[in-house]
Amino acid sequence: MLIFLLDNRRFAIDTASVEGVVTAENIFFLPHTGPPVRGIIAHRTELVVVADIKELFEDGRTYGPFTVVILNKDDRRFALSLGDVSPRFVDRKDCTLNPVNTEKYISARMRYRGIMFDVIDPEAVYKKILESFH
Repeated sequence: MLIFLLDNRRFAIDTASVEGVVTAENIFFLPHTGPPVRGIIAHRTELVVVADIKELFEDGRTYGPFTVVILNKDDRRFALSLGDVSPRFVDRKDCTLNPVNTEKYISARMRYRGIMFDVIDPEAVYKKILESFH
């Protein structure tokens, strides 16, 4: 699991969907899109659409340098900007997951070393990105 703290809220992403974590100085504007799409970055010779995690949860906007998590779900590549946050990887076997379906973009609550994390649902994020194109 990839875990990180963002404005006193703890998040996790299942590493099965994580292709990589990169630092980007800039995310380039992508016309005809709305929040939470922040823009695009080049990753391994491919342009990848980047959603802003704060805009996803309606908590403002992230600022650079950007930590960007590249996600790949069913051969659909997209990214999530975490802003100036340093995520870390933890072993899934040390985590306890409890499914939830009461909050957008969250698929489960996870306990790691006694601390609760909201597990981001990449499929829900991808659907929101698609809706953001005008």
